[in-house]
Amino acid sequence: HVSDVPLKISSLKVTADTAGQQAQTTLVINFENPSDSQLEGNFSLDLPNGATVTGYGLDIDGVMTDGVLQPRLQATEAYEENLRHGVDPGLATVDAANRFTTHIFPIRAGSGRTVKIVYVTPLGLDGRFEVPLATAAAVGTTHIEVTTHSASIQAVVALAGKPIKGKSQAAATNRFCP
Repeated sequence: HVSDVPLKISSLKVTADTAGQQAQTTLVINFENPSDSQLEGNFSLDLPNGATVTGYGLDIDGVMTDGVLQPRLQATEAYEENLRHGVDPGLATVDAANRFTTHIFPIRAGSGRTVKIVYVTPLGLDGRFEVPLATAAAVGTTHIEVTTHSASIQAVVALAGKPIKGKSQAAATNRFCP
């Protein structure tokens, strides 16, 4: 029995670090399954313009396991081989519109799964760096931290298209509180 119920994000942690003319952003997303049934679902993320995915991880038996970036054909073959051996694999893709998508299975009853996505984005010509976030459903706990190494870099975090005010906690670190 499959239903189109949005996966619940129980926590979202975003850390971004700028260096030179680029920023590396890491998202750690925990999906919750409070139901009595095993769930599966697809997660998509519209990446910022010019972003390149450099890392992907999925928790396996509670341990974050980093994936290996491969061309589509080799990745699909490895995924199917792992399935045949009873391994709990993850497969993620980035399409021509720069949308990252991964299938998450299984999300065991009364439990959750965690996904990690790392991507690099060039800074704008004006030194502006944006972390655009939007979800269809409410997110439980959110922690956003952006570290800049230059006073000329302007970090902007937007949640559902609206900028969030930052609180400077250290010389070059801003923590954003939605």
